[in-house]
Amino acid sequence: MAWKDVEKGSAWNFEEKNEFEGTYLGFEENVGANNSMLYNFKSVEDGQPVAVWGSTVLDQKMKYIEPGLRVKIAYLGKKKSPKGNTYKDFAVGTWYDEEAA
Repeated sequence: MAWKDVEKGSAWNFEEKNEFEGTYLGFEENVGANNSMLYNFKSVEDGQPVAVWGSTVLDQKMKYIEPGLRVKIAYLGKKKSPKGNTYKDFAVGTWYDEEAA
């Protein structure tokens, strides 16, 4: 048996590919210059680690997601709030077995 280093994944670029799907591994708080949330996933596509930077919208939705769940995140574009501020909107969903529900 040998040790394998855990590596940080590349960050998901939602402007290049507006959907991402992966198994949620957990999060880190206060990361980077903006003290942001960083969500860690294992990509369904290729099994590689992928990091997703948090935002106000993503942070609100991700707080209900448990590690181990398969998650799909879709970038919905920029929206205007009722106060006129622009923000990036995301949809977040989890995979579930309809037959077991």
